[in-house]
Amino acid sequence: QYGEDATTLLAVQASGEIAHEIDTEIILDLYNQAGAGAPLVWSRTAPIGVQLIDHYDTFWAKLAEGDAAIFGATQRFNPNFVCCGINVAAVIQVMRNFDGTGAAGGVGPHFIGTLGGRYKVYVVPAMPADGFVMGYKGNNFLEAGYVYAPYMPVLSTDILTLANMTGQQGYATSYGKKMVNSKLYIAGKIVD
Repeated sequence: QYGEDATTLLAVQASGEIAHEIDTEIILDLYNQAGAGAPLVWSRTAPIGVQLIDHYDTFWAKLAEGDAAIFGATQRFNPNFVCCGINVAAVIQVMRNFDGTGAAGGVGPHFIGTLGGRYKVYVVPAMPADGFVMGYKGNNFLEAGYVYAPYMPVLSTDILTLANMTGQQGYATSYGKKMVNSKLYIAGKIVD
């Protein structure tokens, strides 16, 4: 009726959902296996007499600690991204050195802006709301801290029509993944 091919639309949506699940799984691996140092902890509660916006800007100092921990652990790299839960994203988006330019919103893990012109910031709804992970993503395989290796692209089965005349179709992919250098990542959390 609208000139759309339902099979193509379904394939695009299913592939998008699979990508969303894989992205979430990888980010949770980075968060849970981060090994550059002890987890960072920052309190959301502002000290008496300090405005909330001023206190939220102190989160930058905690990120600087994480930056130093990764550089100290690797002797080579500084982090260039932060993946965070929704409560951490709410703090970061209020900071004075946050720039949301270029963020288009999205479903699942998505880019929300840059912090201090230095860190790309991604919000991950499936992460613990008060959790975050800083890390380094290099430009070549020699700088990889984590490997995601798909060996079967997203494939679909033929549509199977059941006895009640409804159709079912399956989608699948296969991949390998492995943390190869946990020192490129450090986890943290916000407490009240």
